[in-house]
Amino acid sequence: MIAHSHTHGDHHQGDIEFEGRPDTAVVGLYTTEVSSYFKIADWPNDIARYDLGGRILGIIPTPGHQASHIMVYDEQTRLLFSGDTLCACRLYIPRTSLLAIARAIDRVVAFTKGTPIPHPGRPH
Repeated sequence: MIAHSHTHGDHHQGDIEFEGRPDTAVVGLYTTEVSSYFKIADWPNDIARYDLGGRILGIIPTPGHQASHIMVYDEQTRLLFSGDTLCACRLYIPRTSLLAIARAIDRVVAFTKGTPIPHPGRPH
């Protein structure tokens, strides 16, 4: 399965390499495709659990930087992949998306309460 944190080209440029490959699904880029694939009934309010076959991922809708942005939490490694919503970089957020990003961050904060997420400098 090939999925992306969002639609910006630097995140999906190599998709063509996987087209037509057996046993490989490429998740679409847009909100309807992402929510459908991960079975997120109430976008962006629901958080989905996606089973890779004994390995569970939390799929957290985080629109703001881009409408179909998601974060992915791997329960096995306890890593949260934040895409471009949280990064040590210059973050572009359209003015029209300020409320959406604030709600997304609130959703992530609520998700992390009681969820072990190690970070550098803090023991696992």
